[in-house]
Amino acid sequence: MERAARVAAQRQAREEQLRQNRLRQAQQDHARRLSEWQRRRDELAALHALAENLRGEETNVTDFRWGRHRAGERVLLVASVSLVEARTRQGVIFTEQTERGEMAVTDRRVLFDGAGKRREWAYDKWLSHEHQEGTGQTMMMVSNRQKSSGVAYSAAEAARVRLVIDLAVASSRGRRAEVVERTRRALSDHDRTRPAAPAGVG
Repeated sequence: MERAARVAAQRQAREEQLRQNRLRQAQQDHARRLSEWQRRRDELAALHALAENLRGEETNVTDFRWGRHRAGERVLLVASVSLVEARTRQGVIFTEQTERGEMAVTDRRVLFDGAGKRREWAYDKWLSHEHQEGTGQTMMMVSNRQKSSGVAYSAAEAARVRLVIDLAVASSRGRRAEVVERTRRALSDHDRTRPAAPAGVG
């Protein structure tokens, strides 16, 4: 009887140890998933706040370094970028980063200022733009230029740069609310994916 009781107690202790190990692993996995979820939520919340509140800063002739200043023009974003231009070689169209410089997104246009080149993409001549996934590039097409061109930016800046361009273009067409709603919906959808705690985790 004593031996049987000992064996049963040992088995119970092993099972309890296994249960504790599984619980500890589940807690660690949950903490990792929750941390990743929270990091992404913070990013989405920041983008939504930017979409709601971005108004830019009015500049004067002295401060405006990206081209000819326009009275009342507001700068929404300044970022270090590369100019991207479309090239054709043996009938194949490709894009190439041709010069480093600085981009300003204003409430009237996107501007690039480099050591040797300047570009302007005005919203009143805007035809389309494309944020190219996996490349960190946005290509823009305007009616006063035959080929599309654009800017390349760092991965860390991508979400912010793309959102500000979307906001600026949409605002010029009276559709800013659509972009704000898109960011709100992205945040709301993400909130519904919060990782559930495993049993036994507070």
